[in-house]
Amino acid sequence: MGWGFVTKCWGAYVVAILGTSVASVGMWLESFGIFPYPESAILWYVWPIMYAAYALGPTYQVEAARVALDRLDDLGMEFKSDAAMRPN
Repeated sequence: MGWGFVTKCWGAYVVAILGTSVASVGMWLESFGIFPYPESAILWYVWPIMYAAYALGPTYQVEAARVALDRLDDLGMEFKSDAAMRPN
């Protein structure tokens, strides 16, 4: 499938879901005392990365749609609702 925007979209979602799962398990281990405080502080820095990954998914999807519309324009085809996708 390559490294196009659709692949990046799903890759961002995979990273976000797996990272959220790992961070949640880490918080569970911390609450039961298995993963003590000083070492568990690394979990605080995982969450912003997951937020960014969740935000990148839709961003890549919108870019994929814009690239597809640009390719239609290059072929001389018109897409009726592309005015909603393009800012003026």
